[in-house]
Amino acid sequence: MRRFVLIFLLASSSSQLIAQTTATDGFGLPERFVFRRSFTIQLPNKNEVGVEMADINDMDRLMNLDSILQKVYADIQQVIDTLPDPLRTTKLQHACYEDGLPKIQLNQYAPRGQQFILINGSAALLKTEQDTLIVTGVIKNPAKPAEFKVNNEFPRYYRLTVLLNRITDLPELLNGELNSKMNTFSTAHTTKWTGGKKDSFYALAADPTIVAKVKRAYTGYPNDQLELKASVLLQNYKQYFTPAFNLEGSLVLTNKTRSLQHSFTIAWQPSFLFSKNEEGKLQAFRNDFIELSYESWSVANRLANTEGKLRWNLSLGYLARRRGDFYAPSTFRFGMGQVRLKKTRLEPGFYFNNFFRGISPTIRLTQSF
Repeated sequence: MRRFVLIFLLASSSSQLIAQTTATDGFGLPERFVFRRSFTIQLPNKNEVGVEMADINDMDRLMNLDSILQKVYADIQQVIDTLPDPLRTTKLQHACYEDGLPKIQLNQYAPRGQQFILINGSAALLKTEQDTLIVTGVIKNPAKPAEFKVNNEFPRYYRLTVLLNRITDLPELLNGELNSKMNTFSTAHTTKWTGGKKDSFYALAADPTIVAKVKRAYTGYPNDQLELKASVLLQNYKQYFTPAFNLEGSLVLTNKTRSLQHSFTIAWQPSFLFSKNEEGKLQAFRNDFIELSYESWSVANRLANTEGKLRWNLSLGYLARRRGDFYAPSTFRFGMGQVRLKKTRLEPGFYFNNFFRGISPTIRLTQSF
């Protein structure tokens, strides 16, 4: 037990140093660090092991999960052997980073309810909630990354999240099955996945007990990509109500450290105005705008819930096709800022012509498909 006391004392005395590379508590990861692959191995009796890694090439160092978890269990055994109440829900974190010192954090929680079983007339309390073991470590001397734009500011961390009925059951899971499933994922992750949105998870066809939220176990964190979208617009121009269609293509670029994204968009917007002709019949006039826009955001903010908050963007549209006398020649539309709610955007702006003459404010509602 002295060994663990010494470890905690060393961790506390060096917390400032650790905070420079990891989280301030010595267990979390840097805020801007992202895992590129994440999948879960489902085991009997509702046990499971979640695997997260920074790059697919880190698989080679994680193939022997049994060995990794056996070493972790040796570290935590003295702690779990002295649990004050084995029937409480246990969350145990084990972290070993660049300094090589294992750090352990233990939390126990009262169950949300109690269940009993009657044996020979006596009531025995049942454990109803699973325990959690979170193992975080560093891939030492990693291979060259295969993923695009891995953040080289940080080490190549990995994280294992083990859910099991009792933390003391861990040795029973280390029977070679985990290693076999890791080998299956390594050789078959680029092949067929089944399921999808309706099932919440995709399952690897070669072994349906290996599941992920995204095919090939990508985490959904962004890379450079080309996006094509269609939407309808509702906006005003002076006293006119002008519905429009919007077809746009966006080039989304991620910076080298994977902390920021930049979106450059070009859009075609045929808008429609209506007025009565000399015969008193309603007539539609189509005016086409070509719009360029730019937006930037932090990866952390995009992944967080940013709905209903102001997001900054710039857009500039030009009247490329003019019909009727509604718009002056060489009309532009300038927009800045927007508020989003799921697929709906609200954007203020103004129209102008001839170098900011004839300014007319507008507000635009965009509904994407």
